[in-house]
Amino acid sequence: MSHVHTEVLAQGLLFPEGPVWNRDTREWWFVELKGGHVSKVDASGRLDRVFDTLAPNGMKRHADGSFWICERDRKGLLRFDPGTRQAALIADGCGGQPFLGPNDLCFGIAERCYFTDPHGSSRTNPAGALYRRDRDGKVTREVSGLAYPNGVALTPDGTRLVFAETHTQTIWIADRQPDGSLGGRRPFARTEGGNGPDGMAFDSAGNLFVAVFGAGHVQVFDAQGRETERLDVPGKQPTNCCFGGKDFKTLCVTEAERGQLLALELRTAGYALPPVTSDSVVF
Repeated sequence: MSHVHTEVLAQGLLFPEGPVWNRDTREWWFVELKGGHVSKVDASGRLDRVFDTLAPNGMKRHADGSFWICERDRKGLLRFDPGTRQAALIADGCGGQPFLGPNDLCFGIAERCYFTDPHGSSRTNPAGALYRRDRDGKVTREVSGLAYPNGVALTPDGTRLVFAETHTQTIWIADRQPDGSLGGRRPFARTEGGNGPDGMAFDSAGNLFVAVFGAGHVQVFDAQGRETERLDVPGKQPTNCCFGGKDFKTLCVTEAERGQLLALELRTAGYALPPVTSDSVVF
């Protein structure tokens, strides 16, 4: 088993989501969906609710130090500057159509952003989609007809993208083309229990760690999509996860039922991202 022990970093949170390790300040950043907060916890365990918006969901840190946030109720992508504590809407639709309510995102080659847009979609209304935002601000719909697309992550080698379709318990994988477009979508893995797969993160060996909302665990898959392990967490509603901390061996998990930010110490390290340039994989 890779799991060593679990520590509660913060509690009393209002549906935490979107964890991010800020290696520059050695802080855990995250959002509180039902509280409308962008929050952080420092090394001493001090909680700071930094910025308020309507319904922040997924969040990632850009190469320039800003945080990009999927804002469900504002139906768009926000760029938040932690220095000025100001936010700007940088995408709110595609082809003249507004988004449903974005959920999660990741960055890829040349600062492209991939994000899911699921709000209100379901098995009977598979209206969710996966989008790509290029550096020039252009937004392209990559995949449509999804029953609640959710977590999304780029493989460590940057060649493929995985994303969760929660209501079908499916994790999909697609090939990333040189222009950033996606092709060859096929099933990668299936989760079990609860509502289905939520946020996810890769480790350094290419294993995928998936928070399974409603099941009370993080399900781990190898590079071929075979389940290798389940990491139980307190509470039944893990929403997302990311790697960080000393030696990158801490898996930070946001859990909504108990409102906790959890640190799972592992024996294996997460994917340690390379120095950021405009042509590298960024976080």
